[in-house]
Amino acid sequence: MRQVLWPLFATTLIQSLVAMAQLVVPVLAPAIAPDIGVSTEDVGLYSGVMFLATTLFSLITGSLVLRFGGVRLGQFGLLLSVVALLASASGQLPLLAAGAVLIGLGYGPSTPAGSHILARFSPPHLRNVVFSIKQAGSPLGGLLAGAVLPTLAIAYGWRAAMLLAALACLLALIAVQPLRRHLDDDRRPDRRILADGLFAGLRVLREAPALQRMCFCTFWYAVMQMAIWTYLTVILVERVGLSLVQAGLAFSCMQVSGVSARILWGWVADRLGRGRQVIGWLGLVTALGGLVAAELDARWSFVAVIAFIIPYGACSSGWNGVFLAEIARLAPPGRIGPATSGVIFFTYLGVFAGPLLFHAIVSGSGGYSAGFYALAAMTALAALTLLRLPEKPA
Repeated sequence: MRQVLWPLFATTLIQSLVAMAQLVVPVLAPAIAPDIGVSTEDVGLYSGVMFLATTLFSLITGSLVLRFGGVRLGQFGLLLSVVALLASASGQLPLLAAGAVLIGLGYGPSTPAGSHILARFSPPHLRNVVFSIKQAGSPLGGLLAGAVLPTLAIAYGWRAAMLLAALACLLALIAVQPLRRHLDDDRRPDRRILADGLFAGLRVLREAPALQRMCFCTFWYAVMQMAIWTYLTVILVERVGLSLVQAGLAFSCMQVSGVSARILWGWVADRLGRGRQVIGWLGLVTALGGLVAAELDARWSFVAVIAFIIPYGACSSGWNGVFLAEIARLAPPGRIGPATSGVIFFTYLGVFAGPLLFHAIVSGSGGYSAGFYALAAMTALAALTLLRLPEKPA
């Protein structure tokens, strides 16, 4: 286990900070929107633009990892996040839109780059746990965003909170530099970025039919996860009547449960040796939670919201680490990076579509409940599809 500690530190730190960066605007939306003259519902459009950039960029991340190395690619993502947050702090809509694109580009490489590094250094019998710890960085970043940024925004303004988030990304970029020589020692500087073509990651899926079966699942899981991540603070402020700080704390509680649950589910999957089944059952519980989320309104107390959001976060945010370990297990030898980028393309496609689809349903129906009902149904279908597949060796 000792050999994986520093790789795990570097990949988790990068994952946490780029995840925090992409949640800055959604978490601070109740403070930003009235200041710049837009509706809080428009946060879904911001997230959609951001993850469209992530989705498209994911097509070439497999080749980028092989050429530059996982750490360098992670640093590139952090740098883009810094620039994006600095631009977004201006409050100008064109710069906010540009910031959404840059944050999306910065977030895209983090997962394939981290998988490439950890697949080399993690012991096979601990792979689910190791990948789950790294993926716990995403809700950890959400925890930082939800717990710290609203308080800073109230005390010093949302622009100051955004600038401090940019500083955190810059410090993380510097912190992982000493590890690059060791962790990126397999990079191939002479490799052309598009040596295997633009769709290299997708072509790997043809070599591993088992991976194809997981793409439908990851798309709808991601749709559901990002819908709740994007709109939770808005719903809690507007429908439940919580303050921005209370909504931020609730968001943080969901992220805390996601951090611990990813590690727990990784341990469970390693003990059972049935990662795909674990992912399937988490999806069913997430779908049930979506039905409950549809009922959030002024009747809910702050305590009741927390009591619901903790187990819901554990399931809706807890599947990612086991999922990535399953991709690494099923990937063709030596193709973990491209295979991950191929499957993650569908994850990011769901992440992109989630806020936009939810926004469209909410706008068309006049309420948030219809959005949760629709996405819960599709998440349940994806989970049942996965549970019906037999567990087969890679």
